[in-house]
Amino acid sequence: MADNRDQIWDTTFKTLFQETPALFLPLIEEAFHVSYKKEDIVSQDTSLYNGDGDMVVPDLVFRIHDVTYHFEFQYTNDGTMAFRMWEYDIKLALRDYKLNENQMEFSFPKSCVVYIARNGNYPKDSLELKINFQDGQHIIFKVPVICLQNYNLDMINSKKLWLFYPFMVLQFAADMKGKKHLSEQEVLDNYRKMIDYVETAYNNGEITIDEDATLLESIQETNQHTMQKHQNILKGVEDMLNPTLALKHKQIRQEATKETELKMLLNMKIEGMPKQAIVRIAKRQNIPEKEVNRILEDGQIMEQ
Repeated sequence: MADNRDQIWDTTFKTLFQETPALFLPLIEEAFHVSYKKEDIVSQDTSLYNGDGDMVVPDLVFRIHDVTYHFEFQYTNDGTMAFRMWEYDIKLALRDYKLNENQMEFSFPKSCVVYIARNGNYPKDSLELKINFQDGQHIIFKVPVICLQNYNLDMINSKKLWLFYPFMVLQFAADMKGKKHLSEQEVLDNYRKMIDYVETAYNNGEITIDEDATLLESIQETNQHTMQKHQNILKGVEDMLNPTLALKHKQIRQEATKETELKMLLNMKIEGMPKQAIVRIAKRQNIPEKEVNRILEDGQIMEQ
């Protein structure tokens, strides 16, 4: 993200990817119309260098199978993004080049720019850059764009693009100042709707508890950053989120403790401890009988 005046948006996207990469699969599908499984994502080193030897760091770069994906998340459209994407992508392509019969071959990554704020000057479908070659040939380098201003809460939920929710505060802030004259209560209603959508996704098994908690924490953080002049919104969102997050964190700790206990029982079995002794220990720890039987019979821990 080129604008260094406000790093929270860049940090939030990177945190979401580091902690919940599966949430980016619907974004890949939205941009490139291809579906993957969450275990297919492999994060890549994003350290690149420009012609002066200075490091330049793309926002997100990862591989799925043999395809490199590159996403940039932009707050503003400064007019240089097409060139910057070309610069990033040619360096990423050269990093993974192939040499076949003395001919170099390299493939550009699948790249996309996501514009997160409200700005009518964003390109409609794609960024374009004309590249002229010395022999008279030319190509049009195109990068698809996604503008968050084109998505409402219902669309985001139906497309499972929940990773967009922490950034919807930018749309709310714009609508409070703009023609919609959104009231503080309407903003709070939108937050309640977002949170309900996230909790429904968790209850339906579409996201994990860790993904749920990370999304809610990110929504909380971007609200705290953006709505500092609106104390009613700050307090209202805190009142919505704090009890839910406290419950989620408690549940995550309990599940982590349970997994540790199950691994302990599995190690006891591997080390040859008698079955009756393992059962007694499990009973004291209130570990469900079906979990104990799975460990004793199959030597496996059930997925949480």
